[in-house]
Amino acid sequence: MVFIKQLNYWYRKYLPKSLQNKIKQIMPEFIEFYFLSRKAKKNQDFSGHGEAKEISKYVDKLIENEKYFVDIGASDGVNSSSTLMFAKKEEWRGLSIEFDRNKFSKLSYVYKKFKNIDLLNEKITPNNIDTILKNSNVPNKFTLLNLDIDSYDLSVLTTLLNKNYRPKIISMEINEKFPPPLYFNVLFDSDHFWKGDHFFGCSLSAAYTNLNKYGYILVRLQFNNAIFLDPSYFLDEKSKTPEIAYNEGYRNKPEREKLFSYNKDVDCLLSMNVEDSIKFINEMFSDYKDKYELKI
Repeated sequence: MVFIKQLNYWYRKYLPKSLQNKIKQIMPEFIEFYFLSRKAKKNQDFSGHGEAKEISKYVDKLIENEKYFVDIGASDGVNSSSTLMFAKKEEWRGLSIEFDRNKFSKLSYVYKKFKNIDLLNEKITPNNIDTILKNSNVPNKFTLLNLDIDSYDLSVLTTLLNKNYRPKIISMEINEKFPPPLYFNVLFDSDHFWKGDHFFGCSLSAAYTNLNKYGYILVRLQFNNAIFLDPSYFLDEKSKTPEIAYNEGYRNKPEREKLFSYNKDVDCLLSMNVEDSIKFINEMFSDYKDKYELKI
């Protein structure tokens, strides 16, 4: 074990990043899993853009002896994870769900030490979310829901809420490309999968409009991750409008262009009027006709 630690130190300190990446491409799976497991042990926030740290600020305000999270789209459980820091703590129980088999294999390896966290390799849809949560004995009222499935996220979320599940904190990825007041939402399609393009999820305005109906308030946007709260547990928190949250959490962030360089071809939407924006988006998504909602 000492040798492995020394080898790991040498590997990270002296090998150029380009060579490290090439080695990762050919290294045996168990070595990749080993390094991922080591990474998970570090006391760091590995979420996409620091959203886990922001979520924890609201978690700390709750008075609960036992906490519970549901993570839908948990990936490998480490990279871009908003729930890893909670899975490590004894007072937390949870359910992490991931559909991709490769990512789920990594998730299972890393989380095998977390006996308090149940794992599920399943594709989540509005049609099965209720059954899955019931079969997993998820309480109706739980601490945190994290949602990131790069598709019909909003349909899954509203179905969950309609089935009387009531998370105190909702953390969800939104499609940051579409500024308020644009209401964009990918409709449920059982055959849908994300192709790595701009077509996924929902805009902040769409998430806000729907969650407002269930009494949730928007308190923060951390780049492309929105945090909503059940105000009955957070009496001192004030709701933000989508416009204010978007400007603070994405548009005016100094590091936005660097972190989201892949949005360069749609950044024109940040300065377009609504009519031109709708025309631009419809043309961009011409291959997805009738598969999304777009309005103001």
